[in-house]
Amino acid sequence: MPKVSVVMPAYNAEAYIGAAIESILNQSFTDFEFLILNDCSADGTEDIIKSYNDSRIVYLKNEKNMGVAATLNKGFAVAQGDYIARMDADDIAHPRRFEQQVAYLDAHPEVAVLGTQVRFFSVEGDGEPFCYSGSCAQLKIDLLFASAIAHPSVMLRRQMILDLGGYDSQFEGLEDYELWCRVSQQAALAVYPEILLRYRIHPGQVTQQPSERKQRAARNLKQRQLLRLGLPTEGAVAAAYYNYQTKEPKTYETALAEIRFFEALINANEEKKLYDQKLLKKLMRQLAKSNAVGLAPHQQRALCRKTKLLCYPSLLLSRLKQILLR
Repeated sequence: MPKVSVVMPAYNAEAYIGAAIESILNQSFTDFEFLILNDCSADGTEDIIKSYNDSRIVYLKNEKNMGVAATLNKGFAVAQGDYIARMDADDIAHPRRFEQQVAYLDAHPEVAVLGTQVRFFSVEGDGEPFCYSGSCAQLKIDLLFASAIAHPSVMLRRQMILDLGGYDSQFEGLEDYELWCRVSQQAALAVYPEILLRYRIHPGQVTQQPSERKQRAARNLKQRQLLRLGLPTEGAVAAAYYNYQTKEPKTYETALAEIRFFEALINANEEKKLYDQKLLKKLMRQLAKSNAVGLAPHQQRALCRKTKLLCYPSLLLSRLKQILLR
């Protein structure tokens, strides 16, 4: 049996899949099988896959288009490795990616999902590295707001993912985010500190195609997070959570609502103890400082009165101090 099963879905990927395949076949770690699942592509994807003559490649073709989540579940069901390495058909893996991830998972049996740092790139060239949090405690908090691990960079413990039921197709487009949330409730997550994946940005990729269904899935996932904390899923506080980190300009109302959301979050976590309280408070301080930027002086003074802050730009008011310094 191979140590690692690589699972790579592909849909109309003829423009990039050759580079992705070669980056896997050229890994320094060689004890793997390479499952490539063609999700009913209508272009030359199949011909490119079949052009590679390597015994480690296992080619599977869906009879109909199934989507990413169902295709991944199909791949996980037939995979034989102890670990599963995810890969997307438009990305490029570092030659030592598997070598380093296997060594890390072997040394850290408590970690069920291991991502890596990534570098985004496009036709315009390489972008800046994207730095994900490394510690499990911080990753759990990050998952309150977004998927905190680059999906195509992960290596996972196969049996645990199967025991959890795999990906949930109801969260298509956010299937990784939803799975990380479930895994985080039972095991540790981690991100390897080095860049081991080049993550391609292009107009045709799934992550660049927002939809109403995806927005509903994101809201449902965040409602689930609120319910775990015992917080209401409707009202101004919940709305501040759903809209947190949107690109809308900051206003006095949204700044106040976000502070009140974090206050409710910290208070609920005192009882539930789901997250690291010190890290939550640190995030709240950062939010408070950033909220001061862009507001007019009279809005800062008004928010100061509303929140009983001594000085709004620093947001180190008596009420906030009481919350943060418990």
